[in-house]
Amino acid sequence: MQKKAVLILLAVGFIIYGSSLGNRFLLDDESQVLQNELIHSPGNILTFFLGSTMNQEGAALGGIYYKPIMSLCYSLLWWASPDSPLIYHLFQLLIAIANAFLLWRLLRRHMDEKLALLMALIFLAHPLNAEVVVYIADLQDVLYMFFGLAALNYLADGRWWAMTLLLGASLLSKESGVLYLVTAVVYAAVFKREVWKRVAGISGGVMAIYAFLRFGVAHLTTLTHSQNQIGRADLDVRLLTAPKALASYLIKFVFPRDITATQDWVVATASWSDFWMPLILALSVLVISVWYAVRYWRQTGGSLTFAFFVFWVFMGMGFHSHILISLDGTVADRWFYFSSVGLIAILGLFIERSAWLDFPKMVTAIFIFWIVGLSARSYIRSLDWYDNFTLCYHDLQIFPDSYDMHNNLGVEYFRRGQVEDAEKEFRRSVDLAPGWDINWNNLGATYNRLGDTQKAEASYLKSMEHGTYYMAYENYATILVQEGRVEEAKTFIREKALPMFPASKTLQTLWNLLNK
Repeated sequence: MQKKAVLILLAVGFIIYGSSLGNRFLLDDESQVLQNELIHSPGNILTFFLGSTMNQEGAALGGIYYKPIMSLCYSLLWWASPDSPLIYHLFQLLIAIANAFLLWRLLRRHMDEKLALLMALIFLAHPLNAEVVVYIADLQDVLYMFFGLAALNYLADGRWWAMTLLLGASLLSKESGVLYLVTAVVYAAVFKREVWKRVAGISGGVMAIYAFLRFGVAHLTTLTHSQNQIGRADLDVRLLTAPKALASYLIKFVFPRDITATQDWVVATASWSDFWMPLILALSVLVISVWYAVRYWRQTGGSLTFAFFVFWVFMGMGFHSHILISLDGTVADRWFYFSSVGLIAILGLFIERSAWLDFPKMVTAIFIFWIVGLSARSYIRSLDWYDNFTLCYHDLQIFPDSYDMHNNLGVEYFRRGQVEDAEKEFRRSVDLAPGWDINWNNLGATYNRLGDTQKAEASYLKSMEHGTYYMAYENYATILVQEGRVEEAKTFIREKALPMFPASKTLQTLWNLLNK
């Protein structure tokens, strides 16, 4: 059965996502891979553990996240095939297929293996999970899932060293890997009670090492974004927003129609449509799940399997609810990747108890029909990710208030020479996210191209006020030099710009020009 499962998952994976192998670098792929000189050499491996993931013109990797294993994978893939998105897409697709296989191996311990394979196919084919397969910057998601699922399988087999290393790798791939530290402890408490304390100690040790690396070595202490609405929101607004965000995932799991990369919005008042209705939906799903978990426990003579996967679903959703930590958007498909595992598992457990034993062929036919529909939707969604322009134009039709998509669409217009259109998009992005440094810099570059250096300078200053985007420093220094403000340029470059970006070729060139 194992060989058959591998072949089926490979075939389905390539049928759905094979066309995405020709997709371009887009969005964060550029700053994390294409323009990121540090990852272009595997010899910089230690550097990956000293910073975040974003290009900063040769300086330490910038950003607020800690994902050194993702940067290491980027580096090895670049070394294997420079400038080619194909190898990244192929690697990511294979890892996504491997995740479906690891899920099948985990689920077959708790349900019929053929039913488990159908659940793994839903996991692979679901449109909510399409982004993590086709978007290179989401390599972090398939990596932490791969290491986490592998760790649980090794835990079930009692292979402690492998489990420990894999839990660490999951956490070093993405912060969401912390979910697997908790999951491993709960899994042991439910299914291997004699060793749960040992697993708890291992998870605690892994977390301590991670904290030392992140806070003590990389000095990455910031945990939240401030440029988006949810990042700026107070706790009471985040509490009002959480039900609608969580309900949107549940609805799209059943009806995956209007899918976008990221949405940024908040719920400011407790209205019926934006708060109470989503809250009732989320609580209803929770109450029904807990009720059936109790019933499952009674019918199976004390099995907590269903309860475990209910915990899996709502732990993942709670982690991404913004209640404790606000993320860089309100809703994003990739944040449901973990919870989808638990939701698919409880679906399989329910079907096994209610219909599988009596009507296996009918159930199989129904699920195959559903999987075909999901696959078709995922294939269509993968086409949206072909390049920046295609994705931004599509997603803005669904969610027109995306500051990120307006900014990226502006970049595409700017590159095509449509400067007036670019200005319009950057202005819209600034209106939506006035505290973001990148859109201010891009607006400044547009003003500069239009010949309005005064507005360009003001925009660059705004960018530097809100962040440390290296291009804002380079562009501002360039304006100072071009306008002949020599002493001002020297002071700025010497005291502010070069100390922050000592490897910047642009700043070094300007400095040498000023000191001839």
